[in-house]
Amino acid sequence: MTNRAIRLHARNDLRLETAPDPAPGPGEVRVAVRAGGICGSDLHYWADGGIGTIRVREPIILGHEFAGHVESLGPGVTGLAAGDVVAVNPSQPCGACRFCDEGQPHHCLHMRFTGSAMFLPHEQGGFRDRITVAAGRCARLSPGTDP
Repeated sequence: MTNRAIRLHARNDLRLETAPDPAPGPGEVRVAVRAGGICGSDLHYWADGGIGTIRVREPIILGHEFAGHVESLGPGVTGLAAGDVVAVNPSQPCGACRFCDEGQPHHCLHMRFTGSAMFLPHEQGGFRDRITVAAGRCARLSPGTDP
């Protein structure tokens, strides 16, 4: 099955391409993306090639605001089931800095964000058919919610 993605190659250069579609590993889920918000940061990446000093330096799939249906689960995933409607948290704390160790991952010194060009390699985003993410990043929405 093809996994289509909108990938930004440079300022004003968006392309519909095929993205990798890995099976979920331990603790991961594959989400069939059904909705995404276009944030101001996405617009800046597209129109300006970046945000301030953060520049697009390699092709990137944009999108950090997205929701969809859990398509499949990797080993060890509990609390979610195939078919659940979820919103995906774009924050990816490192789990190793002092703030993460103190239970304050929202202050992580090395936070990465889905769909962000802050680091190399860039964190690929959710503007695609399917994405595999850590199950803990998924917030289950009410049954019957249409993303």
